[in-house]
Amino acid sequence: LNAIAQQRLSSKIISCFSYNEMKEHIESGELSRTGFYLVPWTCNAKNEKAIKDDCKATIRCYPLDLNNENAAEGKSCFYSNEPATHMALFA
Repeated sequence: LNAIAQQRLSSKIISCFSYNEMKEHIESGELSRTGFYLVPWTCNAKNEKAIKDDCKATIRCYPLDLNNENAAEGKSCFYSNEPATHMALFA
C-alpha cells in the first residue's frame, strides 16, 4: 500500500524551472500536467503573494530530503531569478 502511495505521489510531482512553465501547466487544465510543482525558490513573501494572486498556487512544503541534499545549490529562483535558497513544492 505504501509503495502504491509513493508511486502516485511521485507521478504528480512536476519539476519546473520558470514561473511561466508552472503557470502553463496550471492553466492547461490537463490532469497529466497538474499536481505539485517542484521549483527552486528564494523565500520572499511578496513574491509568494504575487504568485497566489496571479495563478492561485501556494507553497505546500519544502521537501526535507531535497533540501538536505542542497538540491537548490547553483539554481536560480523560478520566479525572481535570484539565487535559490531551497526547493519548494507549489500546488
